[in-house]
Amino acid sequence: MFKKSKKILSLFVLLILTFVFLLTATYAWFTKNQEVETSDLSVRVRTSEHMEVSTDAINWSRSLTMYDILHADYKVERFNQVPLNFYPYSSIGEINNGKLNMFFGLVSLDKEAGSPTYMKRVLKTESVSEVDGETGGFLAFDMYFKNNVPRTIYLGRKSYIKPTGEVIGIENAFRVAFVFEGSTLNASDIEYIQSLDGSEDGYVRIWEPNADVHTDTAVLAANKTYGLNISEKNEYLKYYGVKKETITPVLLDSTDPEYFSLMNENICTDANYNKVSGPNKLIFNLPEGISKVRVYVWVEGQDVDCENNAAGTDFELNLNFTTNVEESV
Repeated sequence: MFKKSKKILSLFVLLILTFVFLLTATYAWFTKNQEVETSDLSVRVRTSEHMEVSTDAINWSRSLTMYDILHADYKVERFNQVPLNFYPYSSIGEINNGKLNMFFGLVSLDKEAGSPTYMKRVLKTESVSEVDGETGGFLAFDMYFKNNVPRTIYLGRKSYIKPTGEVIGIENAFRVAFVFEGSTLNASDIEYIQSLDGSEDGYVRIWEPNADVHTDTAVLAANKTYGLNISEKNEYLKYYGVKKETITPVLLDSTDPEYFSLMNENICTDANYNKVSGPNKLIFNLPEGISKVRVYVWVEGQDVDCENNAAGTDFELNLNFTTNVEESV
């Protein structure tokens, strides 16, 4: 009888643990100690002919790698942040002094008695800034374009984000922002070029790759957490990005306009964007001269695909810039 009771108790404990795991794995934002590894982080930037790129406006070529980002020759303070690990952040694309407003979020169970959100999942966010080096949980670096005439720049179909290890869904939660910081015809004043900060004519484009793909767990998160009653794993989903840090925690599914903004103007591409031919996505209309663009890459915490089951794999980023409206793969 004792052995039977012990066996039932063990099964009961296992059931509870399974239930707790499901609770922590089926809502957006990772829980504590979950991350995306970057031990083999690979970033490649390529351009079409007639256009050169640089990470410092000094050394020019038609392609860039992580080495170029890490060894950019700056005459002013540099802010190329290359993290050891990625954590969930959120942004709606607003800029301040040339930097993207980014917010770190932490989900918890509100255990404060008397709170209007007592025993409910709540989100607390705080504003963060990037620094040069390996500190931080998102990628941010400067890039420069050199054009001898004004050019329209498209995100070419060789662009993608994909895991280098096991496919577990985190590639569906990434965002890439391109912040136009300004341009100049004066190619000799390197300090001025490197100090461009978007104060005059800056703007932002956000790319959402693999926007139509979700794992089974993400579909469950969409339904349980955000009330998005989707049944298919191939649907485009709108989401509310964080625009202001919270003074007190808010409900995880909150759409309070004080803290969140509906993101429905992203450059969205499907999982086959780099596998089929067709029109490319417009990003910039760059003037003649040298233009500075700051690039951000982060895991969007408000995306339903940002959940615990998707954490823990390396990824590869490939950016292809072209002046061609259409491109064959």
